[in-house]
Amino acid sequence: MYPGNAGDQTRGWNGRPASRDKYRPGTTPPKSFGVPVHRENHTANRDLDPLDAIEAGFIKKLRLRCKASQASFAPYLNTSPTTVQKWEQRKKQPNGPSLKLLNIVDEKGLDALG
Repeated sequence: MYPGNAGDQTRGWNGRPASRDKYRPGTTPPKSFGVPVHRENHTANRDLDPLDAIEAGFIKKLRLRCKASQASFAPYLNTSPTTVQKWEQRKKQPNGPSLKLLNIVDEKGLDALG
């Protein structure tokens, strides 16, 4: 027991609530934890064209058209050669940034990323 506590277990040594009581069930935590939350409509991303889905056979044709091995093709897409191999074997599907980069390579060639 700390001096000045007088047996009050809910207060810490400095008179404030003990940290273990801060977010107990039944108490409400601060709404933003000190960080302002901005909920705005981000319309900038809506102007982008939808990404074309790419088939596994096409990925290999695209890579061969660029005259690149899996190991040399992967860094352009910020991925590993194993991932490129899995795409070509239809074990995985590209998504997100990799899919966008594949579309860029298809339209403009591998030099557009390098």
